[in-house]
Amino acid sequence: SKDYADNGVNYSQWTATVDFTSLTADTYKIEVKVKDTSNNETISTVTGIKYKTDTSAPQSPSMTIKTASPTNTTAITIGLSATDDIGVTGYYLAESSSTPKASATGWKSVTSAASYSSDVTYTLSAGDAAKTVYCWFKDAGDNISSLSSGTITLDTKKLNATIKSPTANTTITTKSLSLDVRVKAKQAQISSA
Repeated sequence: SKDYADNGVNYSQWTATVDFTSLTADTYKIEVKVKDTSNNETISTVTGIKYKTDTSAPQSPSMTIKTASPTNTTAITIGLSATDDIGVTGYYLAESSSTPKASATGWKSVTSAASYSSDVTYTLSAGDAAKTVYCWFKDAGDNISSLSSGTITLDTKKLNATIKSPTANTTITTKSLSLDVRVKAKQAQISSA
């Protein structure tokens, strides 16, 4: 116990843990009885304590890759959303379709919400290719949603372009000029500047 005074009145404070593990979801009251050395008894009651069990996984898991594909950067923006009867408490993004354990590192915690929605940043793995990103949500009961996924292409290779004509130090005497540009390695859209 901890003793303290408040406005000239002395108090003793105790801390106790109430275990709801064996209870079913319902509304309860907590009642505390205290007796002094003269055997005087006082009862203090708190009503309306709602206990909810969390046994169902988050529903309607959704992810939308908002960065345009193809992209030349590994940092992309993803829109996330899910619902839960108690509250979504985290999300997990990966390029592997293996469902993570609730205790796995990599879960991002969020403020518990029955309807969660947010835009987040994710970093793709290196290497140019089509990348599939998978997403799961979890709740306070460590229930994990089904997966949602999206695909984006990472393309960081620059074009190999060469101007064949005109050559350096060419004098032009006309008002127009024909260019001979050669592009290697992949398809490209050519724009003039």
